[in-house]
Formats: sequence, structure tokens, C-alpha cells
Amino acid sequence: MLVGIPVAIYGIWQYMMGLSQFEIEYLKSGLSSVGEANLEDVRPRPFSTLSSPTAYSYVMLFMLALSAHFVPSKDQVRRTWKANVVILIYALALLVSMVRSAIVAGIGMMVFARLFRSKAGVCIAYSVSAVCLAGLIAFAEPILHSLDALQTFLPTNSDWQEQAFRLGTFSDRLIGYRNVLSNPSAWPLVANPLAFDSTKTGSEVYSHDLISQMLLRIGAIPVFLCLCGAIYFVWRAHHVILRLPERKDGIRPLAARLMALIVAFFLSQAAGSGMTTFPLNFWMGMFAGLLSVICIYLKGTELAVAKTVDVAAVPPAGIGRRQNPI
Repeated sequence: MLVGIPVAIYGIWQYMMGLSQFEIEYLKSGLSSVGEANLEDVRPRPFSTLSSPTAYSYVMLFMLALSAHFVPSKDQVRRTWKANVVILIYALALLVSMVRSAIVAGIGMMVFARLFRSKAGVCIAYSVSAVCLAGLIAFAEPILHSLDALQTFLPTNSDWQEQAFRLGTFSDRLIGYRNVLSNPSAWPLVANPLAFDSTKTGSEVYSHDLISQMLLRIGAIPVFLCLCGAIYFVWRAHHVILRLPERKDGIRPLAARLMALIVAFFLSQAAGSGMTTFPLNFWMGMFAGLLSVICIYLKGTELAVAKTVDVAAVPPAGIGRRQNPI
């Protein structure tokens, strides 16, 4: 987890001191997909050594989640103090990134990591998420028209407040929900990905979120099949995670945290396209691969260890028991 510390500190430095001329020239070069948009903001958001503020914020989220999981026990005071400093640096880097979707995903990840340890928690997590997403899609039009009125109740006196409480950036997401997700007539059954073009703001099928773009890019039938496959694999993953030993030092908390990271990221990208951004797609693939190793290969080992521990905890006959007199 220490390898990300220089990246985090560099981003914090950019936020505190502003961008240098070299960094500004980099954004103007076109090598970053959001370069000009970042410069046109009231205050350029930090991106450190990564390609964009979005990539920086989510990588800091991943580092924060993993660092929080591997905190040493309280009896190792020196190591615990160092681990808390690392967590603080990553948390500060996430906050100064000013990418609100990553911050919300971080909060959701912490909640999901706890809920995914039990069957009831899994049901609660997905039920609440489904209701929220369905509500956004169903009421996209009225929410879109009320953004200006809601903005008047939020502080915008400084550059920081404007970036933190700006509601206008949600309009692109809501427009996509209105144009595509809540409009089945715009869904082709099967589409040609090479003919996909809905990036223009004035387009009747303009969308910003990944789900809408997938519907327009490949069609409703392939998306439905992909969705069914994703639901099956998610169900299988949760089924295996809940069978892992529920010991404090067991592997179930790590598996639940990895699952929470993946789910929180994909839910946050229901309003974006972070899966096409490197290195976010690389990290998601790595987390999914590690979770697969835990669920497929380590499940039997963990169950055997748990049974051994349970057997060792049972005292032999005669120990701790009152003997019957002969």
C-alpha cells in the first residue's frame, strides 16, 4: 500500500499549490481525455501522475480501502500508528480530488463491506441500491428540471464550494436516463458497435452513463444476456463468501471488502464511464481475479482451517469436567 503514497501526496500538493506550467501544458496537449474541461473549471482538479482527476480519485479510494483492511492489531502500537498515517493520507487525497462520485462510492463501499458479511445484509444492500437507481431513472425528468431550484439552497461562495456542491454536472447523467433508459423505443435489439455515436450533447439519444451507451452500442438483447450473466456470477460470489469462515482473522472480511469495492464502483459508474478509463479497468480486473481466487481455490483451505480450529477449541474428555467417582 506504500507505493501509492507519492501519488497521493503529489495530488495533495497540486490541490494546495495549484498546477505548474508543465502540468497545464500536459492538459492542453490532448493526452488527457478531460484536459481542457479540467482547465475550464473554476479550479483545476488534481490528477497527480494519472491521466485524469477521475482516475486519481478512484485509485486513492482503492488504496484507502485496502489500507484500512490490513491495519495491524492494536497490540502492535508502532505499526498501527504508521498504518493510520497511511489511511489519513489516502483519505485526504480522496477528498481533495473533488470527484464526488468516488467519495460517494467510498462511503458506499464501507457500508457494503459490512453488509456483505451476512445474507440479510446482502439483501438490504441490493434492495436499497435497486430502489435508488430505479427512482433516478423513473424520475429523471422532474429531477432534471428541479436542479436549478435546488442549487439555490447550496453554498457557492468560493471555488471549493462551487465544485463540491455543483448540481449542474448531474444533468448529463439525468439526460441519459431520460433519453435512453426510460425510453425503450430508443433501444435497438442488436446494434453495430462501429456505428455507435451518441456523444454529441444535442443528440436525441445523448447519454453519459455506461448502461445507456451499452444499450445503444450493442443492443438490448446482448445487454440483457450480459446482465443475466453478471447477476449469476454476483450471486455465486456472494454464496461462496457467506460460506467462508466468520472468524475475525478469517478471509471473509477481505472477500466482502473486495466484493464491496467492485459493486460500489460499478454502481457509481451507472452515471459515468469509468470502466473505459485506465487504470480503473485494470484495478477492477485485478480485484475480480483476486476474489475469484478466494472463492474458487481458497474456499476449501479456509473451511479446513476453520474445522481444525473448532476441533482444537474443544477440550478433550476429562479436561475441565468433573470426573465421576469410581
